[in-house]
Amino acid sequence: MGNTHAVNAAEGTESSSAWKSFTNKVFGSSSGDESINSGQTATSPFDILKTSQIELGGAGDNNAKEVASSNDLDPRTIEFSLPTFPGSWKEIHKVQELATLPFDGVRATFNKGLSHHFQVSHNFSLATTQRSGYKFGATYVGTKQLSQSESFPVLTGEIDPSGNLTAQCLHAFTKNTRSRLVVQHQDGHMQAVELGTDYRGPKATLALTAANPDLLAQTGIYIAHGLYAVTSNLAFGLEGLVQRGLHPALGKVATQFSGSVVARYNVESYNAALQISPLELGVHASYYHKLTSSQAVGVELEGRGATGECNTTVSYSFDIPGADCVVKASADTGLNIIASVEKKLTPLPMALTLCCQANQKKSQYLAGIGVTAG
Repeated sequence: MGNTHAVNAAEGTESSSAWKSFTNKVFGSSSGDESINSGQTATSPFDILKTSQIELGGAGDNNAKEVASSNDLDPRTIEFSLPTFPGSWKEIHKVQELATLPFDGVRATFNKGLSHHFQVSHNFSLATTQRSGYKFGATYVGTKQLSQSESFPVLTGEIDPSGNLTAQCLHAFTKNTRSRLVVQHQDGHMQAVELGTDYRGPKATLALTAANPDLLAQTGIYIAHGLYAVTSNLAFGLEGLVQRGLHPALGKVATQFSGSVVARYNVESYNAALQISPLELGVHASYYHKLTSSQAVGVELEGRGATGECNTTVSYSFDIPGADCVVKASADTGLNIIASVEKKLTPLPMALTLCCQANQKKSQYLAGIGVTAG
């Protein structure tokens, strides 16, 4: 017990980052929160595929994630239209909606709807910092329709020529619960597994997640968090994380704990959130402000006193009126500058994306171009 406590004190800063590393490994770096249901009316389950966003992790390389389409589906989160619903944990920092997912080189995505419930995609990429190649993806939306914008189950998968597979399943066993299973198979063995269940009531949300659970070895990452809406604008939440794994120095299974408390204030034009992690001496604060119907700005600060790390990011988004064009840009204290332009080629079912990124400290400059059809 004494050794375990020493490990917790020395490595408490790694618990939160361990969960982020796992999710990045399975899903890749995601820009903000994703939504399966956009709140728009859909005449069929396949219409949902055209109103939301999906991003499947690239099997075999967590940096080789391809966005299937800016108008596809992500089955990891659900939005409720309740006035006091506090939202999910991933929706706390609204400023992350302004972030852009940088890429370099050339990529192309072709989507094809085969029926009201089934869609396939072909993804090609050629890059210097990411794995190049081809990936085939498929999405199935079931016939259990809870509302005009919610149908279950949702099955998605992506595979490359080497047989590396990433797949996920979302299902609603009851009206207020959403369960998910995510697996990644790489190099002939199971690389990652995630199980999760969310409960969403009118004023509170509760989520339980297990990543790479091994009941026999008693290892894995286990996380629980909840949010409660005090008013229609103010919500408070708690998060707890337990990580059990083999410690290389001790040669036995060690336990690490992490937790945080959060407060969020949200109105129509702005959002402010503060998250504090006492065990890590960490703080995560953000502010989002919608200037007009087409412009928004935000600032985000992440710091960890235990390691002395701190980073601040300023983001901006501009949806050019009448042009079907969205411009995003961000800059942080690490001298990273990212900018992207996404243009819908109306009336064609195509979109063109231009992206550039620069790091002044490392003298790195990258640019990318992408085309999405279907």
